Amino acid sequence: MQLQSEANMKTDNARKEYEIRARDLRSLAKDETDPDDESLVSDLFVDAAKALEAKQEKLDLMFEHYDLHGLGSTFEDTHGRWAVVLPDATCAGKFRCQYFDKRGFFGHTTLASADAVVLEVCDMGYRKPVPSSTLDTVSQKPEWHLGVQSLALRQAVEDGQMSRDEAELKYKALLLKYSPEQAIAV
Repeated sequence: MQLQSEANMKTDNARKEYEIRARDLRSLAKDETDPDDESLVSDLFVDAAKALEAKQEKLDLMFEHYDLHGLGSTFEDTHGRWAVVLPDATCAGKFRCQYFDKRGFFGHTTLASADAVVLEVCDMGYRKPVPSSTLDTVSQKPEWHLGVQSLALRQAVEDGQMSRDEAELKYKALLLKYSPEQAIAV
């Protein structure tokens, strides 16, 4: 399995990534030889530094949450999706950011450290700390079961283990079981 490059990390310190980058931008914005320099480029560097400093404040809160809860720490984005920080089960010594929503898992990223995973989660927009029990809570809901079992049907069709017609019949049965109002519309 190939690990995702940690290209988003521009420094060796995931916990202070944005702070360091903001400081670097601010140093580029200052023209020490011309105190009257009001160039547009300088303004852009300052604006970018301010955005990174705001992001660092959110990252600091995320690391406070991670330091308190450790592996299993969960973060939410603005669209009702979540990311959980876990040890990677397929790569010993690595860590995983597992993405999920109310319908099941939809992706993951494997990185070398838990700190790098928290930074990745922040970069991807999952910045609101939520209870570590979120995955357990969400996975008990009908939408989750419908999503996970629907994905299994799709995979069975793609693997040639089931015909499309058979999968459609099973999907309709799933709708009746987990989402009767949706089944009526189909």
